[in-house]
Amino acid sequence: MQGRVDLETAMGIARRILAGEPPPGYEELYAAYLELKVTFDKPTSWYFRALTRVIMGVRRVGKRHWLVPGIPGDRYPVYNVWLSKEGKYVCDCYGRAYGDRRSKMICTHVAAVLLVRRRDELKRLLR
Repeated sequence: MQGRVDLETAMGIARRILAGEPPPGYEELYAAYLELKVTFDKPTSWYFRALTRVIMGVRRVGKRHWLVPGIPGDRYPVYNVWLSKEGKYVCDCYGRAYGDRRSKMICTHVAAVLLVRRRDELKRLLR
């Protein structure tokens, strides 16, 4: 993974990953995406948004706290995602408009954190 990138570049990389052609340095993210795809039956646009967020730069700011970048179509520039002690992911978008619906369906902010955590785990395992 190359670090944070701008929106247009991130979207291009996300499209390549979705097409099964991850650019060099994004192999672990591609593997994480394939695993997530087996777990969640979601439309391609859901994965595209989650991947774009990851590529733009999800930041871990605490042991169980991440900042996830907003992208076009979002109301806010940054979203907070926490992992509760019970192992449940909570996004601050759940407390906003349509939050009840998103919390039941898993938002793309949480999906981005799931991708980052799995990508990082794969990187550690493959060292």
